[in-house]
Amino acid sequence: MKVGSPTWTRTRDLRINSPSLYRLSYQGTEELRILERVFPRVNPFRNRIRTIYSFHANVVTMHTLKRLILWTFILAALLGATPLLLPYQHWQKLLEAKLSQRLDTPVRIGNISFSYMPKPTFTLSDLRLGNDAASIGSVTIPVSITNVTRFRHELSDVSINDAILSSEFALALPQHLKPNPGGRDVHFSSIRMENVSIQFRKRALGPMSGVLKLNPDGTFDQVVIRDTNGRSELNIKPSGKRFVITANSDNWILPGKYHVLFDSITAHGIADENGVLFDDIHGVVFSSAFIGQAQLFWNNGWKIDGSLETKGMQSEPLTKLFSPVTHTAGRMSATALISFSGDSYDTLFSNQAIRMKFSMSDGHLSNMDLVAPIRSQTGAIQRGGITRFELLSGELLWLDGRITLKGLSLTSGKFSANGSVHITNDAIEGRLDSRLQAGIQSIQSNLSINGKLESPEIRSVGTARFGPHTEAERIN
Repeated sequence: MKVGSPTWTRTRDLRINSPSLYRLSYQGTEELRILERVFPRVNPFRNRIRTIYSFHANVVTMHTLKRLILWTFILAALLGATPLLLPYQHWQKLLEAKLSQRLDTPVRIGNISFSYMPKPTFTLSDLRLGNDAASIGSVTIPVSITNVTRFRHELSDVSINDAILSSEFALALPQHLKPNPGGRDVHFSSIRMENVSIQFRKRALGPMSGVLKLNPDGTFDQVVIRDTNGRSELNIKPSGKRFVITANSDNWILPGKYHVLFDSITAHGIADENGVLFDDIHGVVFSSAFIGQAQLFWNNGWKIDGSLETKGMQSEPLTKLFSPVTHTAGRMSATALISFSGDSYDTLFSNQAIRMKFSMSDGHLSNMDLVAPIRSQTGAIQRGGITRFELLSGELLWLDGRITLKGLSLTSGKFSANGSVHITNDAIEGRLDSRLQAGIQSIQSNLSINGKLESPEIRSVGTARFGPHTEAERIN
């Protein structure tokens, strides 16, 4: 019987001319099915035929797989080595020309390189813009799938690192960013900025980090700067030759000896080459709303002058900053003039001056009993206690950590007091003229306050009793 090729009739020894070998050699298609019909299912040759056929098929599959892996490895190696073989010097000239055209200022690139670690990245190093108007340590462009597939249209995750911009160049940046001509150039929707500083005449602002956002035509949209903990954000948008500034912060602490915590603060203003005018400041401090205005100057050192106003604020959290023991509690309304100055932005709050007029109602003065020295009439030192009041008003002067309370006026039923107090380095000193009305008579006393703020000592240094139609009677 003939099956397939005439060579089949040479021998019936399956070890020499098996159907599996024949099929592998001559690409037969029907031989295996014919042999399975010829040999019964009980014939042992049937299983042997399938075993031999499967073995040789696996040999061919493994061989093909090895070749596929080898060629894949060779292709990956060629693709990986391609960035190292690119003509960077030729690209450098083209990039300098393109960037100079888009920024309307000469651009020089020190070096272009490629690295695989920590991830594949092209790096432009040591960039100089204009006549040293700006310097950039590096610009990194990651080789991601998005950037590879959209290379001619848009690049993402681009980062500018270690840049120093002159104040003139930074203020003119919106004018430097020219529109993308017909969308022919590569578009950047946003560019990350890391460790960027702005150099003023004497001092620098920064380093700071943020995101430069661009419009679809490639022009300047806005800069968003955030602090490392994400609690503060600064938005800068161009408006002609000036900038619209919006600052937001949560849980911001005023630097200095006494850390005043602002629950939230928002400021809107206009910036130019001389500074920033914040015409709308509002927020929450000690759970009470406040409003204000301020102006920041940065040409001759850094200085900020402004005013804040609040109504209905609980005074206890504020006065506890000075002493957790000796403080006041009550509902306070206040208007404050503030002035901070320093050699740089980092030292802006080093020199602090605050003048605040305040009025508290329905509260108390802790750790100080102003009535007890009058009642005792012995001149003994009094410590501790409490003084309740219907009204306490005055003016606070805060100058570099030294606090002066002047024009103080306290009213508590038939008791009243007027005077001034000074607090320096946790020490308190002051004098009060007090008066206690007792029926038709009144007792006047001069009170002296001294000692530590945590444990003030109060004593009467002169007490006199007054009655109707009588001269003053000195008690001590």
